[in-house]
Amino acid sequence: ISFFKEINNSLLLGSGFFFESWNLYPCILEPPKNLEREFGNKNSQNYLIRKAFPEFDILNQKLTIKYIINGKFNDEEININSKHRLRIFSITEIEYALQEAGFSKPEIRSSLPGLNLLRNDLKTMSRMISFYTKKITLDI
Repeated sequence: ISFFKEINNSLLLGSGFFFESWNLYPCILEPPKNLEREFGNKNSQNYLIRKAFPEFDILNQKLTIKYIINGKFNDEEININSKHRLRIFSITEIEYALQEAGFSKPEIRSSLPGLNLLRNDLKTMSRMISFYTKKITLDI
Protein backbone atom coordinates (compact mmCIF):
# COMPACT_ATOMS: atom_id res chain seq x y z
CA ILE A 1 0.00 0.00 0.00
CA SER A 2 2.81 2.44 0.87
CA PHE A 3 4.45 1.80 -2.53
CA PHE A 4 1.24 2.70 -4.37
CA LYS A 5 0.68 5.73 -2.10
CA GLU A 6 4.10 7.06 -3.13
CA ILE A 7 3.15 6.67 -6.79
CA ASN A 8 -0.23 8.29 -6.14
CA ASN A 9 1.49 11.29 -4.54
CA SER A 10 3.58 11.86 -7.67
CA LEU A 11 0.62 11.87 -10.08
CA LEU A 12 -2.01 14.47 -10.96
CA LEU A 13 -5.66 13.67 -10.23
CA GLY A 14 -7.04 11.57 -13.09
CA SER A 15 -3.60 10.42 -14.25
CA GLY A 16 -3.28 6.88 -15.53
CA PHE A 17 -0.89 4.34 -14.04
CA PHE A 18 0.16 1.20 -15.96
CA PHE A 19 2.37 -1.59 -14.63
CA GLU A 20 3.05 -5.29 -15.01
CA SER A 21 3.32 -7.91 -12.30
CA TRP A 22 3.88 -11.58 -11.85
CA ASN A 23 0.59 -13.42 -11.29
CA LEU A 24 0.73 -15.50 -8.09
CA TYR A 25 -1.70 -18.29 -8.95
CA PRO A 26 -0.14 -19.51 -12.23
CA CYS A 27 3.27 -19.35 -10.50
CA ILE A 28 1.97 -21.66 -7.77
CA LEU A 29 0.50 -24.08 -10.32
CA GLU A 30 3.65 -24.05 -12.46
CA PRO A 31 6.64 -22.42 -10.73
CA PRO A 32 9.06 -20.40 -12.89
CA LYS A 33 11.83 -22.46 -14.52
CA ASN A 34 15.33 -21.78 -15.80
CA LEU A 35 15.11 -20.07 -19.15
CA GLU A 36 17.48 -18.91 -21.90
CA ARG A 37 16.46 -16.32 -24.47
CA GLU A 38 18.29 -14.82 -27.42
CA PHE A 39 17.75 -11.23 -28.53
CA GLY A 40 18.90 -9.90 -31.86
CA ASN A 41 20.82 -11.61 -34.64
CA LYS A 42 24.09 -13.47 -34.03
CA ASN A 43 25.73 -11.69 -36.96
CA SER A 44 24.62 -8.18 -35.99
CA GLN A 45 26.13 -5.59 -33.65
CA ASN A 46 23.31 -6.26 -31.17
CA TYR A 47 23.01 -9.83 -29.93
CA LEU A 48 22.36 -10.89 -26.35
CA ILE A 49 21.77 -14.18 -24.58
CA ARG A 50 19.85 -13.84 -21.31
CA LYS A 51 19.79 -16.75 -18.90
CA ALA A 52 17.33 -16.63 -15.99
CA PHE A 53 17.58 -18.83 -12.90
CA PRO A 54 14.49 -18.38 -10.69
CA GLU A 55 14.02 -19.54 -7.11
CA PHE A 56 10.40 -19.37 -5.92
CA ASP A 57 9.54 -19.41 -2.21
CA ILE A 58 5.82 -20.14 -2.46
CA LEU A 59 5.06 -19.85 1.27
CA ASN A 60 6.50 -16.33 1.52
CA GLN A 61 5.44 -15.27 -2.00
CA LYS A 62 9.05 -14.38 -2.86
CA LEU A 63 10.76 -14.85 -6.19
CA THR A 64 14.49 -14.38 -6.69
CA ILE A 65 15.77 -14.42 -10.26
CA LYS A 66 19.46 -14.49 -11.11
CA TYR A 67 20.13 -13.13 -14.60
CA ILE A 68 23.26 -13.70 -16.66
CA ILE A 69 23.39 -11.62 -19.83
CA ASN A 70 26.19 -12.02 -22.37
CA GLY A 71 26.73 -10.83 -25.91
CA LYS A 72 27.25 -7.52 -27.60
CA PHE A 73 25.37 -4.26 -27.81
CA ASN A 74 26.49 -1.67 -30.38
CA ASP A 75 29.42 -4.05 -30.96
CA GLU A 76 30.49 -3.65 -27.31
CA GLU A 77 30.90 -6.82 -25.23
CA ILE A 78 28.23 -7.16 -22.56
CA ASN A 79 28.58 -9.35 -19.45
CA ILE A 80 25.98 -8.68 -16.77
CA ASN A 81 25.13 -10.66 -13.67
CA SER A 82 22.24 -9.44 -11.55
CA LYS A 83 19.84 -10.74 -8.97
CA HIS A 84 16.26 -9.50 -8.67
CA ARG A 85 14.35 -10.09 -5.44
CA LEU A 86 10.60 -9.79 -5.92
CA ARG A 87 7.41 -10.28 -3.92
CA ILE A 88 4.56 -11.85 -5.83
CA PHE A 89 1.10 -10.73 -4.79
CA SER A 90 -2.29 -12.08 -5.77
CA ILE A 91 -4.58 -10.04 -7.99
CA THR A 92 -6.86 -9.48 -4.99
CA GLU A 93 -3.96 -8.13 -2.91
CA ILE A 94 -2.91 -5.74 -5.67
CA GLU A 95 -6.48 -4.52 -6.25
CA TYR A 96 -6.90 -3.88 -2.53
CA ALA A 97 -3.57 -2.03 -2.23
CA LEU A 98 -4.38 0.18 -5.24
CA GLN A 99 -7.80 1.12 -3.87
CA GLU A 100 -6.35 1.85 -0.41
CA ALA A 101 -3.77 4.11 -2.08
CA GLY A 102 -6.39 6.18 -3.91
CA PHE A 103 -6.58 4.48 -7.30
CA SER A 104 -9.62 3.22 -9.22
CA LYS A 105 -10.42 -0.46 -9.58
CA PRO A 106 -7.82 -1.58 -12.15
CA GLU A 107 -8.41 -3.07 -15.55
CA ILE A 108 -6.39 -6.30 -15.62
CA ARG A 109 -5.09 -7.95 -18.77
CA SER A 110 -2.38 -10.34 -19.84
CA SER A 111 1.09 -8.88 -20.13
CA LEU A 112 2.63 -7.02 -23.05
CA PRO A 113 2.67 -7.21 -25.99
CA GLY A 114 -0.83 -8.73 -26.36
CA LEU A 115 -2.74 -7.10 -23.49
CA ASN A 116 -5.48 -9.71 -23.95
CA LEU A 117 -8.40 -9.90 -21.56
CA LEU A 118 -7.48 -11.96 -18.52
CA ARG A 119 -9.12 -15.37 -18.40
CA ASN A 120 -10.56 -16.60 -15.12
CA ASP A 121 -9.38 -20.17 -15.71
CA LEU A 122 -6.28 -20.66 -13.55
CA LYS A 123 -4.88 -23.30 -15.91
CA THR A 124 -4.77 -20.85 -18.84
CA MET A 125 -4.28 -17.59 -16.92
CA SER A 126 -1.22 -15.52 -17.87
CA ARG A 127 1.84 -15.70 -15.62
CA MET A 128 2.56 -12.00 -16.24
CA ILE A 129 -0.32 -9.53 -16.01
CA SER A 130 -0.83 -5.83 -16.69
CA PHE A 131 -2.78 -3.37 -14.58
CA TYR A 132 -4.19 -0.02 -15.67
CA THR A 133 -5.72 2.27 -13.08
CA LYS A 134 -6.27 5.99 -12.46
CA LYS A 135 -5.61 8.29 -9.55
CA ILE A 136 -9.02 9.16 -8.09
CA THR A 137 -8.15 10.83 -4.77
CA LEU A 138 -5.89 13.68 -3.82
CA ASP A 139 -2.50 12.93 -2.26
CA ILE A 140 -2.75 10.48 0.62
